[in-house]
Amino acid sequence: LPVSRTLSDIFDREGIVHRDVKSENILLSWPAADALQGSSLRDLKPLAETGAIKLCDFTLSLINGESRVHELTQKGYFVGTLRYCGPEILCTETGDQFSDVWSLGIVIYDMLSRNGAYFGMDRYAVMSHILDGPPLEVQNDSIRDLFGLDALIVRMQNKNPEERPTMKEVYSTCLKVQERATLEELSPSNITSSGPENNTANI
Repeated sequence: LPVSRTLSDIFDREGIVHRDVKSENILLSWPAADALQGSSLRDLKPLAETGAIKLCDFTLSLINGESRVHELTQKGYFVGTLRYCGPEILCTETGDQFSDVWSLGIVIYDMLSRNGAYFGMDRYAVMSHILDGPPLEVQNDSIRDLFGLDALIVRMQNKNPEERPTMKEVYSTCLKVQERATLEELSPSNITSSGPENNTANI
């Protein structure tokens, strides 16, 4: 939730596109991590508002369409981390806010799935799936279906960037999910599961 809000705000206010949104770039302070132990979802909103959840590493970011890493965007290269790149990035396009939407969709998938996106697949298989494969879907969890997260993840992985939701829409949906979960007083363990590559706390 706070990550989608941050990405929406920095794009609307400053024209910034992160281009390397991934689990490893979402940090949670140690005091906040300790505070989350045994907490319910209703505790997450005030936690997020304290700034305990941080989005870091803006090295590859675009500011009003301009990049500081032009040497990485030449023909034959792509910018970002493969597992979180949308198909347009793999086709060496510069990327825009919808590229960040794709990447955040993979982060959410990581948090909800047992193994994380593309677990056990080699680099070429991952590239092939991103370019031509179906959207990743979290399976066999009716609770998440009720909250609409599975449908959101699929929309965020649309091959056509312009058909993905905006980051503001992603934030709005995540906010509704949190509100519904709070009403049900679900614990984080009921809607998240961690895998070998999933060490990042809740959005």
